[in-house]
Amino acid sequence: MNNPYASSALDPVAISRGEGLSPRVLSALAGTRPWVRFCAVIGYILSGLIFILAAVMLFGGAALFASGGENAIGGSLPVIAALVYAVMGLLYLFPSIKLWKYGSHIAALMGSQSISDLEAALESQRSFWKFVGVMVLVAICLYVLIFVVGMFVAIAGTALTR
Repeated sequence: MNNPYASSALDPVAISRGEGLSPRVLSALAGTRPWVRFCAVIGYILSGLIFILAAVMLFGGAALFASGGENAIGGSLPVIAALVYAVMGLLYLFPSIKLWKYGSHIAALMGSQSISDLEAALESQRSFWKFVGVMVLVAICLYVLIFVVGMFVAIAGTALTR
């Protein structure tokens, strides 16, 4: 009789060597690695371009301020914009690093086929999605805040024009 509550007959040593990993699992992860690396590289490139744009804004704003043109654009507006872009660059950089680590763990798993490398890959993936989820929640909160402030400004503007 088959006991559904019996302990597993799998050898823990064999599982730690990767003998418990199915070829489908390895194939699925191997198939995602090029796309993970591609997305990470695109994220690095975008992050770098954003940092360059922030530097251009910062130095362009400083040059404009030094030439006496601060009244035309606002004295600190380019500096604030440069800081905003620098933060955006960091927000692109962190998930790119997490994706790259995920791809590296997949590559290690393909070589070793060990459970510990599979766990490291899945932990990297979890870390990436946790970061993305938090950023989505922050974006939703900002959109709600912008909507509420916009409604308040519209109501206040309507009341002032009467």
